[in-house]
Amino acid sequence: MDKEKISGCFFPPAKCILTNSVLDVNKIHFILASVSDKDVLVNCIYQSLDDNRSLYDLEQNEYYWQKCGVPSRYDSAEVMFVKYMLQRELPERLRKAIADQLFEKFVSNDEKAFSKELYMSSNQISCLQRNNMYVGSHGFDHYWLDSIPEDAQREEIDLSLKFLRNVGSDTERWIMCYPYGAYNESLLSLLQERACFVGLTTNVGITDLKQDNPLTLPRLDTNDLPKDSKSEPNEWTIKAEQGIYPIYTEGLDKMVC
Repeated sequence: MDKEKISGCFFPPAKCILTNSVLDVNKIHFILASVSDKDVLVNCIYQSLDDNRSLYDLEQNEYYWQKCGVPSRYDSAEVMFVKYMLQRELPERLRKAIADQLFEKFVSNDEKAFSKELYMSSNQISCLQRNNMYVGSHGFDHYWLDSIPEDAQREEIDLSLKFLRNVGSDTERWIMCYPYGAYNESLLSLLQERACFVGLTTNVGITDLKQDNPLTLPRLDTNDLPKDSKSEPNEWTIKAEQGIYPIYTEGLDKMVC
């Protein structure tokens, strides 16, 4: 990017960088990548539920499968079950304990060393910012921000902004990239109070700044675009070319000033 003089946007969650820990979401990614038979992971989670059912007043395993084992446009039912159970469905303390156990069993027993290899350091992120890259907020602990109370949302945002200030990023006119694309009205109100300029969701679409709410902008995943330079245009590139959803609209060049 430096060679081509292209600016990019980066949204690092702060906690993993400051504490040399691995985010639960990344632990889950590596766990899934390390176990080819996803039923093994489903059964491990079932066993943990059985072991902790009375302690946490948990539902029966079939209840969780019916609720969380629903395939998405990218993932199988088994993968979605693992992701949703360990990211959101279970009590935080329990889902963290299960993710830690699976990570140690299938991936690595040295989380700190793994984290240092996986993530940039604060100094490296500061270097990005100094070299015309934009560094914005992705929260502190990478929570589903619509699933935590308002005071916890405030703490998440304030800790994230403190991190951005420490790496030299602007916190007077800044961009939020929602973890998992999750937000609610209390979070949007908080972002307005904290001078957030733009919020990026995971809603699929091309932004039109004349119509879209700046705090709930849609965007395209890399999987939504052609992956080969010789590929035929798909629906999104065609719409952009035809101007149905203009990519460049008045003011867009000022978004990350």
